[in-house]
Amino acid sequence: MTRTLIGLAFLIFSCGQKQGRLTELSDSLLLKSQTTDTVDNAVKRDNCNSWLDEADSTLLTGDFVKYIKENGRIRIEWGNRDFKRTLGHDFDCDAAPSWIPTIRWSTSRYIGLGYSCGSPCWGTIILPINSADSVVERMYDLEKELSKNLIVYLDGEDYDRLTIENWVTGEKQEVKSEVTCESAFLGYCIDSLRLVNDNLFIQWDVSAGQSDTEIKKSDWVKLQI
Repeated sequence: MTRTLIGLAFLIFSCGQKQGRLTELSDSLLLKSQTTDTVDNAVKRDNCNSWLDEADSTLLTGDFVKYIKENGRIRIEWGNRDFKRTLGHDFDCDAAPSWIPTIRWSTSRYIGLGYSCGSPCWGTIILPINSADSVVERMYDLEKELSKNLIVYLDGEDYDRLTIENWVTGEKQEVKSEVTCESAFLGYCIDSLRLVNDNLFIQWDVSAGQSDTEIKKSDWVKLQI
């Protein structure tokens, strides 16, 4: 009887030790997995659109644009020695590089950023080089006259109005045309356009999406703003 009790106690002790080792091994594997995930996530954040590390720009005027990467997000800062501002919305580290706005042009008063957001999808962000004026954001910009602060773009809820705007004064002129195009997206109907003196020249592709044969018509629109 005594031998039986001793054997049973030894068996229980051995099982306990084995279970303890299994628990330690399990905990070790879980900790290693969690550590690996943390490292992987940290590396992913560090590599967040790594090309942006060289995208920070300081212009000859001393004005700058910087990309701040934190917690999987990208903030855009701009300014000079007199002020610094941050764009009101940030961007996802996982976004395609072309979705991050970058400098496309600059003047003594503004810095223009451009980005894409799909097909067809693009836009512009105009940053004022001062601490007070509002940022201007427009979708589907097609032409600009920087010396006159004019931008031509598609406006409206469905982006179906070709519009000329002075982004400083806020004055707008909707372009009226007798040309009709059946494409669901007005941008496909515009072959080309440009601002010439006080006029907007438009080359329409009225066959867009409707025919394999191109049918083009032209318009000259007098600027009223």
